[in-house]
Amino acid sequence: MTPFSKFRIFVYVAICSSLLSGLARAEQLSATSPTIRDSLCVGMSCAANESFGLHTTLRLKATTTRLEFLDTSTGAVEAGTDWTLQANDNAAPHLNRFMLRDASAGLIPFSVEAGAPDNAFWLSAQGRLGLGTSLPMTDMHLVHADSAALRLQVTPGDGPVQQSWDLLNTGPFALHDASAGRSPFEVAQGAPAASLFVGGGGHIGLGTPSPTVGLHLLRSDNSAALLIEETGAGTLGQLVLRNNGTTFFSLENTAITAGANTGRAWNFQNQNGTFRVTTAPGGPNEIEMILTPAGDMTIKGDYFSNSGTPVPDYVFDAGYLLRPLSDVQRYIELNRHLPDVPSAAQIAQTGHNLSQMQMVLLQKVEELTLYTIEQQRLITDQQAELAELRGHTAAFDALAARIEQLEN
Repeated sequence: MTPFSKFRIFVYVAICSSLLSGLARAEQLSATSPTIRDSLCVGMSCAANESFGLHTTLRLKATTTRLEFLDTSTGAVEAGTDWTLQANDNAAPHLNRFMLRDASAGLIPFSVEAGAPDNAFWLSAQGRLGLGTSLPMTDMHLVHADSAALRLQVTPGDGPVQQSWDLLNTGPFALHDASAGRSPFEVAQGAPAASLFVGGGGHIGLGTPSPTVGLHLLRSDNSAALLIEETGAGTLGQLVLRNNGTTFFSLENTAITAGANTGRAWNFQNQNGTFRVTTAPGGPNEIEMILTPAGDMTIKGDYFSNSGTPVPDYVFDAGYLLRPLSDVQRYIELNRHLPDVPSAAQIAQTGHNLSQMQMVLLQKVEELTLYTIEQQRLITDQQAELAELRGHTAAFDALAARIEQLEN
């Protein structure tokens, strides 16, 4: 080798060493804006000849991979929170997940666990959130093969006790008490419009979006009915109407033409402590029945009873055994009331049936009629006998007068 060749080799090695030394310093700190036109691997596990995929631009390769965003702002009003993107836990609970860390607060507000299905979280161009779907149709769209659920859970702390509620779609829509394992509210598929509607004024509509009172039930298929059912044993007041003033309920037949005293509507009311039944509409005197707390009843019209108590026409049957008046007298002297008529003590203890009492009194009137007829027959016979005696007396008087004349 010539001296000139040896010099050229020396200069080449010196230049390369100088360049390599400069590159090493550039990897530590660059005061310029460097550009990498190929793929980049960062981390302790990167190979000298790292093989990149076709579309890989940046690779983090190590036992723990993190990408940190460290904000060096120092102003009092400037945002300065540090954030970290991290793949997998390097400590307990050792989960395989991708996470966003709030490095300043030590919190992990966002995690994606390994194996999460496609479209587990999708934010569309319209700002709609899809959970399980890439085609969210509403602001938040949840899709699941078997059932879709949303849980609202309160954990123990200074506030309420632990409680979990689920909004479920398992066919019917349900509000499910997950803590107790039951669903207090369900809406079946096919429920009609406005099945349950709460108006702005607090009125509740069942079958109507325009409730006019506190609870308004509307149907057009002859199903507008209300059933209050208790299957347990015991006494229970199942319906109470309470008002600070006159309270009432109405029964209205809309097939009848509206008007006064048509019977279209009947009104049952508690007015100042009296129970009243009236026709509505009606004037101030249109009160068909009044019942006072003392038990006194007043009705506007006549009272008719069609009960099973027989009318005592049997008194006039030929085989009816009419008590002799002497027996009636002895019964009265012993019991102080008529036969077949309840005593005052009995009525005070058990009350009395008005219809039955009326029939018993009618029986006594009919028996009295028979007694009267018998007495009239006796009077008639006695009058005939008296007339006959008077005739005999007159004959005797005439005979006595003739005898007296003969003697003179």
